[in-house]
Amino acid sequence: MEIIKLFCLPYAGGSATVYSRWKNYIDQNIEVIPIELAGRGKKFSKPLNNSIEDEVNNIFEEIAGHIKNYPYAFFGHSMGTLIIHQLIGKIISHNLRMPVHSFMSGRFPPHIKGKEVYHTLPDNEFRKAILCLGGTPKVVADNEELFNLFLPILKSDYKMVEQYEFKQEPRKWCFDISVFYGSNDNLAQYNDIEEWSFYTEKSCDFYKFEGNHFFIHEHEKKIVSTISQILNNKK
Repeated sequence: MEIIKLFCLPYAGGSATVYSRWKNYIDQNIEVIPIELAGRGKKFSKPLNNSIEDEVNNIFEEIAGHIKNYPYAFFGHSMGTLIIHQLIGKIISHNLRMPVHSFMSGRFPPHIKGKEVYHTLPDNEFRKAILCLGGTPKVVADNEELFNLFLPILKSDYKMVEQYEFKQEPRKWCFDISVFYGSNDNLAQYNDIEEWSFYTEKSCDFYKFEGNHFFIHEHEKKIVSTISQILNNKK
């Protein structure tokens, strides 16, 4: 049976390790490929990007060979959904093979502008705001010195998200979308999230998980199981 490659994009401040355990739970016919962003993990030495567009240009070069030859899908949480949206636009412009599915998690679609602006806050206020959102590993959250090492990455990512300018796509997507959201996510309300349905001429299904903005950590196995089931129906 043909393998489906699942490219996974992290949230602001996240790295490829966010999805490292998914390989233990995913169906054997799905290959999890976590995408590392500049300035972290194996790309630590690369300078941080200044925009979603710059990040997408790098990712596109990384995955172009894969998407020409294999069926594939995307999963992105929060900032990851913006990257996917921009990446799909680039794929369309190059007339390349489209994904069989895309999973958008923890964020409203890009035509809706976020209400909060964090990246311009002084460092101490920024730190408090980010820790209130949750999602920061405890070993980092409890260590101010360690948190400060991650501060440039976090601020860079939030700047990319908060300065992102939506550009209308020339046509609706020709593949199904699944949207995951947290029941108590104050950053992404359902009445905004449901507007993802405007982005595709195919189906757009919604999956609610108990929890806040970082529900993907609490329901890791359930999320991976849901992804496996959906992608297996594409074969």
